[in-house]
Amino acid sequence: MNALRGKTWVFFVGGLVLLSVIGGLWLSTSTPYGMGLVNDSAVYVSGARNLLAGKGYMRLSGDLGLKPITHFPPLFSLTLMLAALVSRSDPLVAVRGLMPMLFGLNIFLLGGWVRLLGRRQDLALLAAALWAFSDWGLNLHAYVLSEPLFLTFFLLAFIIWAIYQDQPRPYWAGLNGLLASLAYLTRYAGATLLVTFGLLLLGYAWREQRRRKDLQRWLIGALPLPALWTFYTWRVDTALGNRQVAWHPIALETLRYGLQNSLNALAPDWLIRLFPPLGSLFSALGLLASLALVVGIGVGMWRMGRQPKAALPRWLAPVLFGGIYWGFLIASISLLDASTPLDDRILAPLYLTLLALSMVALGWLLQRPARGVRLAALVGIGVGLPLLVWDGVVQGQTLRQEGLGLAHREIQTTRLWDLLRQYPAGKYVYSDRPAAIHLYVERPCLPLPTPMNPVQARLRPDYAEDLAEMKTRIRAGQAILVLFDLHRHGDPAYLSEVTAGLGEPRVVDFVWVYGTMR
Repeated sequence: MNALRGKTWVFFVGGLVLLSVIGGLWLSTSTPYGMGLVNDSAVYVSGARNLLAGKGYMRLSGDLGLKPITHFPPLFSLTLMLAALVSRSDPLVAVRGLMPMLFGLNIFLLGGWVRLLGRRQDLALLAAALWAFSDWGLNLHAYVLSEPLFLTFFLLAFIIWAIYQDQPRPYWAGLNGLLASLAYLTRYAGATLLVTFGLLLLGYAWREQRRRKDLQRWLIGALPLPALWTFYTWRVDTALGNRQVAWHPIALETLRYGLQNSLNALAPDWLIRLFPPLGSLFSALGLLASLALVVGIGVGMWRMGRQPKAALPRWLAPVLFGGIYWGFLIASISLLDASTPLDDRILAPLYLTLLALSMVALGWLLQRPARGVRLAALVGIGVGLPLLVWDGVVQGQTLRQEGLGLAHREIQTTRLWDLLRQYPAGKYVYSDRPAAIHLYVERPCLPLPTPMNPVQARLRPDYAEDLAEMKTRIRAGQAILVLFDLHRHGDPAYLSEVTAGLGEPRVVDFVWVYGTMR
């Protein structure tokens, strides 16, 4: 029996390793132009470059200087710096190996977490395979953003928590707190993990006096690093995380979009594109499944309430996290950043939570004595898995075509970069894509003045003044305006307003440049 159990573990671990390698290689071959780059990527890369140069966790600002980064916590930039040191290359080059490695690691960790939750190796391998070949898993790791590293600490924290439930030792509690704090230092959304596990430890300490030592160890692991970083950001800019509190309640359409994304996380996108009504059907089925899951959880907690000394179920932690994370998103959008989209990137922790809980529910169904229930579950697996794998294949082909975001082939190869490197260092640059100039030329760049503040969802009172100042500098030969996208996809009325009186642009490939570059 022990020999048989050992062989199954070898098969399980070997299967997870194989899926991890396949996922990492699939991501590498799907991004021949490098990892995708967006505006936030420029901040992380700038932070890593300045750390390498010994200048601290700083970013390029538009006024010809460096500013401390407080809007983003530092751990992802620190990881980029270490990857660059190991590979002896620029962070933009080092990240080509880092992101596939994180994808492979996260596939392995997801399988381990589902195994601990549901105690079934076959469903753990199924969960790992679903993520390895999913379009959203591939797309999430294809960009130079902090989410993949955050998910690494997210999964490790839940794995250690599951181990702690089996072996309630203070050091497991302390390690869980440390991992939750590292998640916070990667993304501020890690606060939801601190709240989740803190509440669970409080519940344990309230039920059992001997668990109070575990709570103390957890606090020692969880609080010091976030407290130090919070104190630093407060001292640097007096606003925690460079965020201002203002009331702009989340729109119902934004909430509906996020809910629909969550319900369709495991639906085959290519099939929905072919037959749009299927999107509503999958949403309805997902909603029904979610309601059934909520009812089942409610019944389980009611039974647990009747037995106060019963062990807390394994699924309680991810369920509690899901509720807290949704509350965090609603509060964040309503108070801090109205422009936060409830897309795959932001909802990724919820997707993984739903995937893990779905495997637990599927394991429960497969154990039912009714043959019809088990047959329906098996048919669902047999039909759904190939459809979802094809989603990943299609997404990989899409990613491979031209490069992602600011890593697009057209942007990487434009002659503009050589011209900007020759532009005098003491002069200003304005652009609708300042992040691209930060990434490829490593020089300060001011954003193009816009009438709307997307973070606070309100008009900018100083828009006219900023626009006039930009035009004055350009006419005086002190600045240039570089337009990547506005002249091709922007609002014609806005384009006319910002370029009025600046003369004819110089066209460099697909870029419009206003002002003299001497």
